[in-house]
Amino acid sequence: MVTSEDTSPIASLPSDVLHRVFQGLPASHRFLASVSQNFRLEYALYSRRVGRSSATFLYGLSSLRQLAIFLSERTAGALECERENLDAEDPEPIDIEGRLSCYVAARAGAVHLVADRAAWRREWGDAMRCAFTARGGHLRLLRELRDEGRAWNAVTCACAARGGHEEVLRYARDRGCEWDARTCSAAAKGGHLEVLRYAHENGCDWDSRTCESAARGGHLGVLRYAHQNGCKWDERTCAGAAEGGHLEVLRYAHEHGCAWDWRTCKEAATGGHLDVLHYAHEHGCVWDADICAVAARGGHLQVLAYAHEQGCEWDWRTCTWASQGGHLDVLKYAHVHGCEWYYDTCVEAARGGHLEILQYAYENGCELYFDSCWEAAREGYHKILQYVQEHGWTCHRRTCQMPVGRGYHKIFKLVSEQGCALDGSSCEAALYSEHLKILEYLEDNRD
Repeated sequence: MVTSEDTSPIASLPSDVLHRVFQGLPASHRFLASVSQNFRLEYALYSRRVGRSSATFLYGLSSLRQLAIFLSERTAGALECERENLDAEDPEPIDIEGRLSCYVAARAGAVHLVADRAAWRREWGDAMRCAFTARGGHLRLLRELRDEGRAWNAVTCACAARGGHEEVLRYARDRGCEWDARTCSAAAKGGHLEVLRYAHENGCDWDSRTCESAARGGHLGVLRYAHQNGCKWDERTCAGAAEGGHLEVLRYAHEHGCAWDWRTCKEAATGGHLDVLHYAHEHGCVWDADICAVAARGGHLQVLAYAHEQGCEWDWRTCTWASQGGHLDVLKYAHVHGCEWYYDTCVEAARGGHLEILQYAYENGCELYFDSCWEAAREGYHKILQYVQEHGWTCHRRTCQMPVGRGYHKIFKLVSEQGCALDGSSCEAALYSEHLKILEYLEDNRD
C-alpha cells in the first residue's frame, strides 16, 4: 500500500515486512505518522489485523512533530477534563492551542519542546512549569527544574496529588513546597487514597471539596476515609455523586447523615441516571420543574416519564429544551401528556436544524414566530427556512442581512425571492464579507 508520495527506500518495503517492524514499536500511530503517511496507513492496517489499539498515550509524546500531530487531530472540547488547569481568570483572549501544547508537553515530561515558545513564556511561569511536570509524575525533571532555581507553589503539590504521584508529593514537601486544601481535594478527585492518607496524616488541610471530589468521581473508599477521619461534607457531596451516577456513593453519604437538596435530583436527571433519581426521590429529596427540563434537554425519556408520573412539575422549558436538543420522542411525550409549550419550541427547532421537530410542533398547534425564520437564516438551514416561509412567515430585512454576512448564497436567494427587502445594508454586508456570489446576485437584481 505504498503511496506515490513516498519515495524513500524504507517506504517501498512490502506490507508484511513493515508489519513485522511494527511489532516492536510503541502502541501509537503518532510515533509513525512523523515518518511518512504510508507508515501511518500501514500501521492502521496492522493494528486492525492484530486487534491492537493504535491510540496514543497522550502524555507519551516525545517530539514536536508528535505534538503537532496531536494538536491537528484533537477535537475541540475533547480534552475538557484537562482544561481545569487552562482556564484564564482574566477576560483576555486565551491562546488555547498554545496553552494546551505547553500543558501536554510538561505532562509528558518534555518541557524542552515548548520552553522557547511564546505561549509558554506569556501564559505560564516557573510555578506552573513545576506543577505540570509534577502532574505527569516526572520526578527527575522536577528536580532539574528546582536545581535551575525554578519557583514552585501549592499548585505543584495539588498537581502531584491529582496524578497520584506520592513520591513526587513527598519530594516537594520534604523540600519545603507549600500545600493547602487543594492537595486533598485533588487526591480525592483522582481516587488516590494513599496520597490522601499521606497528606492528611502529615497535616495538610482539607475541606468539603475533598468529599465532593471523591463523590463526583465515584471513589467510595476515598469518601469513606475522609468522612471517618472528620472531613466535612455538605449538599455538594450528594450532588456530586448524583452527577456521576454513583448510586452506592450517594447511598453511603445519605445513610451517614450527609445533607442533600434539589441539586441531587437535578444532577441525576441531567445525566440520565434514573436509578439515582429514583433513590433520591424515594428517600425524600426535593425536586422541582428543573428536573423535567434538564431530562428533556438530555433526551432522557425514561427519566422524564418517571418524574412526571411521580408528580414532578414541569413547565414550558420541558418542550423548549427537548426541541433544542433535537429529541422528538421526548417532545412528543411531553406534549401528549399535557405539557405547555410556546413559540420558543419552534424557534429552538429552527436554530438547531431539527426539521421533524419543527413540523411536529407546528402541526400540533405550536405557534410559529418571526425568530424561527431568522434563526434558520442565521444557521443556514435551507429546508427549515423554506418550511417556515411556506407556512406563512415572510422575512424581515434583518433576516436578509444574516445570510449575507455568513455567505449563505442559497439562503439569501430564497429569502430575497420571498420578498425580503434588499437595501444598502445587504450590499454593505456582502462587500465586507467578500461573498462574490451574493454580490453578483445583488447586482443582477438591482432595481
